[in-house]
Amino acid sequence: MNISLSKEQLKDLIFLVELGRFVRERSSDVPDTELDRLWAEVIQPLLAAARAAEVDGIAENRDGKLVIAREILSATDEAIADYDDETFWFELESRLGERDFYLYGSDREIETAEKTGKLPDRVEWYYRKYRKEFDEHGVDRLEISEEF
Repeated sequence: MNISLSKEQLKDLIFLVELGRFVRERSSDVPDTELDRLWAEVIQPLLAAARAAEVDGIAENRDGKLVIAREILSATDEAIADYDDETFWFELESRLGERDFYLYGSDREIETAEKTGKLPDRVEWYYRKYRKEFDEHGVDRLEISEEF
């Protein structure tokens, strides 16, 4: 199979493959050795193609083996850090909003939500409340009120 990619597309593809490897490695129960084998089977031909096309900043030769260039790895690390940050705030907002819905929602709303598996549109009010709080204050005003 032949695929024609521009130099920029090839660079983007290698970036995306590295992102995928990171996510798969972090969330998989597949043994590391198997993941390493799968990753090598995919990345090595891409790195070889980048070298053959003389695309700068994609592949480096380290100890006789092609590896992803530091530039790509740095960009991947930055993208992952941004994703983790956004995910943290989204999860915190969502979990606290849903908790509050189940604490303060009416019995009828809660019963309907449990039957349908879908929260009512009103739960968005709780999400917005936390989104505003976190946008303005981060976690500075969060406290655990129970004594241990």
